[in-house]
Amino acid sequence: MSETHSQSTYEKVIAALLVLAMALAGWGPFVLESLKLPFIERFLMPVSLAFAVIALGLIYDAAERLLGNGRGLYAAALLCSLPATGMVGADPGMLQDSALMMVGAVGIWMASRARGEERPFFLGFIGVLLVGAGYAFGWRSGAIALAFAALLAARQGKHAVVWSVVLMICYGLGAAIHGLMPLTLPVPDSVIPPQSVMVWQALLPLLPWGLFIFPALWALLKRSTSAKPWWADACAVTVMAVVATLLSGESMVKAAAAVAPLIALLGADMVWTDFRDEFAAARKRLTTLPGVLTVVILVLLPLLSALHIQGNPTVAVWQGIMAVVLATALAWTISQNLPRWSFVLMFAAGILLARLANQSESLVFDPGAAAPAGIALLPLLMVLMAGGAVWLIFFLLLRRGEKPTQDGDYLFSGENFRRFTALKRDGQGGETVALQATLDSTYSFAIFGDVTGAESPFSTRRSGFLAFRALMRKLAEDRPAFAVSLGDLASQATRYSYQRIHSLLRQIPVPLAVTPGNHDLLTQGEREHRYFHQLFGADNAAFRIGPVQFIILNNGWGSIQPQQFVWLEKVLPEKPAPYTLVFCHKPPFELRQDVFYAMENREHAARLHSILRKRGATAVFSGHIHSLLSEMRDGVTYVISGGGGSKLLSAGDQYHYLSVTVSDTELVVRALPLSSRGAGSSPLLELRFAPRT
Repeated sequence: MSETHSQSTYEKVIAALLVLAMALAGWGPFVLESLKLPFIERFLMPVSLAFAVIALGLIYDAAERLLGNGRGLYAAALLCSLPATGMVGADPGMLQDSALMMVGAVGIWMASRARGEERPFFLGFIGVLLVGAGYAFGWRSGAIALAFAALLAARQGKHAVVWSVVLMICYGLGAAIHGLMPLTLPVPDSVIPPQSVMVWQALLPLLPWGLFIFPALWALLKRSTSAKPWWADACAVTVMAVVATLLSGESMVKAAAAVAPLIALLGADMVWTDFRDEFAAARKRLTTLPGVLTVVILVLLPLLSALHIQGNPTVAVWQGIMAVVLATALAWTISQNLPRWSFVLMFAAGILLARLANQSESLVFDPGAAAPAGIALLPLLMVLMAGGAVWLIFFLLLRRGEKPTQDGDYLFSGENFRRFTALKRDGQGGETVALQATLDSTYSFAIFGDVTGAESPFSTRRSGFLAFRALMRKLAEDRPAFAVSLGDLASQATRYSYQRIHSLLRQIPVPLAVTPGNHDLLTQGEREHRYFHQLFGADNAAFRIGPVQFIILNNGWGSIQPQQFVWLEKVLPEKPAPYTLVFCHKPPFELRQDVFYAMENREHAARLHSILRKRGATAVFSGHIHSLLSEMRDGVTYVISGGGGSKLLSAGDQYHYLSVTVSDTELVVRALPLSSRGAGSSPLLELRFAPRT
């Protein structure tokens, strides 16, 4: 079995286990509660739960198809943490509502498949599904969510308006038949406690995602000029379902369950948009408003319960502690601009709110009695204690060991190799290594680029996490003299992000030189160089090992400053070395057609090329573009190698690294795939250079 297939299988297994864990965390408490029902009613519970599980699997697959690989996990997390899904999945009295949720998921899944030659086939199936749904559910307010599946499918090709009308007629036909011959199911009464008449409490089953999806999507539509048209459909359908439920007096749990698959898709796309925008400030993130509102509600619920201002749901002391700790941690992640951690905490908040939405009796005191003074003050004390603990941990401990660096954005040095086997928690311990005196004219070294995101198996697609570990195994097996990173090791230039790459650095078994990438030097769109300098030393370096002159040049900001050009002309000898290799993050030139992702300052790029051409440079290695490309210009070869672990650009790209063999007579560069073990794998690219004379 090839390692590509093996990595893909491992990734799928990990994803399946994670989805299962999320389902157990979100729905497990409701299942345990339903086990207290009489045997006959309990017998129907697996059927209702099966509907919810099927909906979960279908929405996972639909998100993968509609939004891209890796988005299914986020959609699954949203669905599992939405309180209503656990309620209807484990309540036999809401069998019809769990069936409606499953039918909605089936419709969305079919719509995600209704493309190309398969479009008429799946449109026909959706039409039949809508007729059956109309007959089963009639004109229920929650059934409005099924309209989204029809609109989504109709948008995939020609004659969208005609298909939309036809599909709506299909549902109307089924609903009309339902009016003539109603379908009733012999199910027991629901065990879900009655909801309060207060609107904000009635909306509790939609928290934390549903209530906040509308303002966040409104901000998204205003911010994005290429907003997907299905967002507008999804928002309109969700608002219609919620408003119709409030007007009809039905349980909001039923409406929330009906629109749950839709909210999962919307939320997954919303948070992924934030994840992609690495440098957006916290105040500009789409998830900031939902996160802030979640913090407010998590703090208010235990406070109102302790003061007896609200009677249902009641909050136990341990639940209040959890709510305040979650709120404090969520506030910190928002302020520190950590959207992925904010997402995890909002998932946990959804599970906690699901428990509160289904809780009608206090576990500590009688709601009708006077509130003890200690319990009334408990939420405030918990806020102060939790906030103080978070401040102490994250603001004091993480600042330990931080040292000031030289003023200025650039550092110049003749030595840039570090070894990280003894790296300390505070970021110190990268030992400087001198190699010039220890290597002769024949040796080998490795080059790899762009590993941002490889620290987690779920932050990239196509096994980037496993690819980086395969790279470490290759380096351990081949034992090159050293390695050169083409940048983008950190996700952004923050103290927390540099803490996260420490575990990656410990796995590199050879001395390492690093040229900084844009992710290593930017945070929220602002320049930040001190963390890179502190850990890796100079960002511009020149040294000679045997017949090779090495130049490390910082162009991570998309430009090259005058002092760098002066330094470059000084360190490049008039008489060129046999081989001169330049390493920078952003490629000076775009090597693809109809797209541009190279150095932004074209004048600087042209000047750099002119200097390298005159001084006899052999090759320029860069990353930034997550692919493998090469081209020769005026005798200088440009190689782009960005396949070290970050998400790849297309299905045709492969994770890889460059192996360079140096001798007096020839320099050979081979791009080796990370998809197979052992020696003998065919190189993806091979370049041979004769020494300059």
